[in-house]
Amino acid sequence: MKTNDFQALLLRAAVVAMAADGEIADAEKAELARMAGSTAYFLGYDHATALPGLLADPGTAGPAAPAALAQAIAAGALNLRQEEALVDVLLRIIEADAVVQPAERALLRTLRPALQLPDAALLGRFPKLLRYLLPDAGAALAER
Repeated sequence: MKTNDFQALLLRAAVVAMAADGEIADAEKAELARMAGSTAYFLGYDHATALPGLLADPGTAGPAAPAALAQAIAAGALNLRQEEALVDVLLRIIEADAVVQPAERALLRTLRPALQLPDAALLGRFPKLLRYLLPDAGAALAER
């Protein structure tokens, strides 16, 4: 996927993650601003212009957003590096407010099948992801 298209998808994924639990926390907004200002993910992309439209769009912040995002990811033919960046952004957003809600874990489980990264590579790079992908045990592990 071309860089600009990927950046738009990455921003969309961040908004879907922020809205997954039904509330967009200030800490999540602040984390997105930090990422946009200090990582290569959004380098040269005008996220500030696109963000208000995404936040207002029920297709990005509504109940159908996770499934639509999974379809976009699958259709996007992301390379492995892009998939790693996507997972990194998702984790940083959902962990920004220090509480990972069941809806946020459900989002990660919805998106997992759309990713081509093998489990070993994904969990090797993001070991804490396991506690969010497991439906029941994940909740117990997250509380420890």
